[in-house]
Amino acid sequence: MKRESVTATLLSYIARKGMKRISYTEASRVVKSSSSANRALHKLVESSLMEIQPKNIGLKLVTEYVMTEKGMDAARLALRIEQLKKLKSAENDQQNHE
Repeated sequence: MKRESVTATLLSYIARKGMKRISYTEASRVVKSSSSANRALHKLVESSLMEIQPKNIGLKLVTEYVMTEKGMDAARLALRIEQLKKLKSAENDQQNHE
């Protein structure tokens, strides 16, 4: 998967689930690669679409990535683009079968 599509996939997942925050572990599961998730998360932080927020869970300090308002807008846009691609693909499949 190209780096831009990994970031878009992560953003659309966040919008689809209505999430305000995501953990590194969940992001890795979504994009199916820990290194890709790491790159995408840090790109989103650099772009001010997410903020890093440490969180204590028991004795462990876990990093969560919290969406900014700008990030939520970008996530909704990524989800809409994903939906339009699926719709276009379905239309093309239907035309090919006619």
